[in-house]
Amino acid sequence: MNKVDLEVKNCLINYPGLFKNRLGVLNHIFACNGNGYGWNDKGEVVPLFDDPKENETPEQMVTEFQKKLDEANAKADGAADYISGLYNRFVIEAKYELAKVQLVADNIDIMATEFVYFSEYNQKLSAISRFISHQDMTYWLIHPSRRPEVIDEDWRLAIRGWCSEYFGTLNSYHGVDNRTTNKWTARNNPDSQYIFNGIHEIYNSLTTDGDREKLAAQSKIANRIIDKILKEERAAK
Repeated sequence: MNKVDLEVKNCLINYPGLFKNRLGVLNHIFACNGNGYGWNDKGEVVPLFDDPKENETPEQMVTEFQKKLDEANAKADGAADYISGLYNRFVIEAKYELAKVQLVADNIDIMATEFVYFSEYNQKLSAISRFISHQDMTYWLIHPSRRPEVIDEDWRLAIRGWCSEYFGTLNSYHGVDNRTTNKWTARNNPDSQYIFNGIHEIYNSLTTDGDREKLAAQSKIANRIIDKILKEERAAK
């Protein structure tokens, strides 16, 4: 695990009620004003305050949620019949929250290093809507105006990975597939152009020659695979 993964893991363990996955943590670090993070002289993102840790281990993550379930069960057991349905609902909700946190705790390293999602709502679409409502990326920690000239490689790759994680949703809801250039572009409205172009500009500003060479090599491999599949399909007709 690199330094970004470790910070994500730390947030998941310490704030299980706030953060459910890697994307949620990085949304907070990268695109939330007054988030308690800043850049150091090594080009690393670091906490600005030394807050005491609530939990030291993944096992401790579930303690608060187990306590809430115990409290809900106690209230349900002593509830009058006319209100028992309401308290039973609280028990189910507490069980559900505990199960989610337990799942994260049991798989903490995967949750910290990979983008894993729960299906209860579209987390990326919800975040994009929030970004649009603010209409100002200059307060983002990763905006070019706020970044140091030289960025630690772990954090550079993490920012690019975070941006690219949004590309599919941006294409679907705010992009147009330009058949002429074979590229996606922003739809012709202010909100789409703001969010689509803004995230792509941050991503592109951190692209190196090495990244371009790697992408070109991947594209060649993909094109060869596509050509092979098309030839096999034509031969089968």
